[in-house]
Amino acid sequence: MSKIIYTTIREQYLGLLRSHARLFNHSERKLLKQILIDYYNQKTIGDEPDHPIEKKLNVIRIVLNDIGLGKAATLCILLQDVVEDGYMGIGDIEKKFNTNISYRDWE
Repeated sequence: MSKIIYTTIREQYLGLLRSHARLFNHSERKLLKQILIDYYNQKTIGDEPDHPIEKKLNVIRIVLNDIGLGKAATLCILLQDVVEDGYMGIGDIEKKFNTNISYRDWE
C-alpha cells in the first residue's frame, strides 16, 4: 500500500475515533487496529485506487452520523471481510469487544 493511501486511511480512521470518542475504549481501539493491520497485511490489495478499508470508513461515517447506529454496526462493517475469510469468528469478536453483533441469541 502506498504511503499516501496509508496516511489517508489513518487520518480518516483517527478522525472517526475522535468524533465518536465513546464508541470504543482504549484497549478496544488497540485491538481493532491490530486486527485490521494483521488482516489487511496478509491480503494482496494491489494498486486499487480505493483501499477496501477506506470504503468501509466512509460507510461507517454515514451509519454513525446520519443513521445513528453505534458500536455493533461499526464492528460489523469493519470486520465483515475478517469473518468471511475465516480470520476471526463472530463469537471471538463478540467476546473481545463485549458486544452482540449477531442475531443468534435473539429468539
